[in-house]
Order: sequence, then structure tokens, then C-alpha cells
Amino acid sequence: VLYLYDDLLSWYVNGVKGYESVKLLSEYITDIISGYKNSGFLGSSMGGYGAILYSTLCNPNKCLSFCPQTLLLHKKRELFNDFRFPIFDKNGIVGDDYLDLKPFLFNNDINTSISVVYSGYNEFDSKHAEWLSSSENITLHPQDSDLHNVAGVLKHRGQLYDVIENTFNFLSLI
Repeated sequence: VLYLYDDLLSWYVNGVKGYESVKLLSEYITDIISGYKNSGFLGSSMGGYGAILYSTLCNPNKCLSFCPQTLLLHKKRELFNDFRFPIFDKNGIVGDDYLDLKPFLFNNDINTSISVVYSGYNEFDSKHAEWLSSSENITLHPQDSDLHNVAGVLKHRGQLYDVIENTFNFLSLI
């Protein structure tokens, strides 16, 4: 298990400590997973965005993303009327290159099967998930909830472990 945390809260578009760019972090992750037959990425919300982004660059077998924001580019966010997070393209955190996942799913030769689990009754979560719906690598799984923390909802219902196990059935889970 490799656990990564973006303490800059920049949706992993500035990498993580020690690997401060998407290029450096994706090279690091790719080097690690190249030694394994099977690998999978998992994340929720900001981490869900990171899991999908790095899946397009590192090609794990599977990716499970809970309620990811998928369009961070300020000049397009009015499509969703979603301004809950920082204006990345105006505060110098990063350029526009990694702020929309949709082109990444079509501009890269990826083989990763990506599952997006989201709150079907949450206006923003639904829009962000459906933004990716035209990619053949994406499977959407709307949940009967309006809460952004759909992983917590599934845990409360006793269903989270099953969702994770069914996605990563090629791994040994303890």
C-alpha cells in the first residue's frame, strides 16, 4: 500500500512533498507499480480527482474514485455552477494542464478501468461524475444519497467494504 496525501490541498496537481509536480509524482508511482502484476488507485473527493488523474498517467489495472471533482478549470466551472474550491488558474498554484480530467481520458492511451461512485442526489457530485460519462474507461455508480461523503454513507450502510472488494477483486485485502 502506498498512501499519498496532498498537504497543499491542490488536488494533486502540484504532486506531493518530495515529488512536487505531476511529472515527478507520476514517474515515482509508475516506477513503484511496475514491479507488480496488479495495482489499483483509490481516492475520495480531492483524492478521487488525484486517483483518476494519476490513473491516466500511470496505468494501474483499476481505479475507484468516490465523488471526485472532475472539472477544476475556473473558466469552465460555470457549466456546473460549482465554485466550492480555489481558483487554481488565477492563484498561481498550477497552469490549466491538469484542471479538467475529461481530455485526459481521451488524449491518453489508458487501459485502466475507472469506477466513479458518487451521490446521485447531490447536484455537484452528479455533474462532476457525468462530465466523464462519455469515456469508455469510466463506469458510473450513482448512490441513493445527497451527501458528498458517499464513502462514509456506504460505510454506515455496511456496503463500503463490498464496493472496494468488488472493484479490487484481484488484490488480497486484509
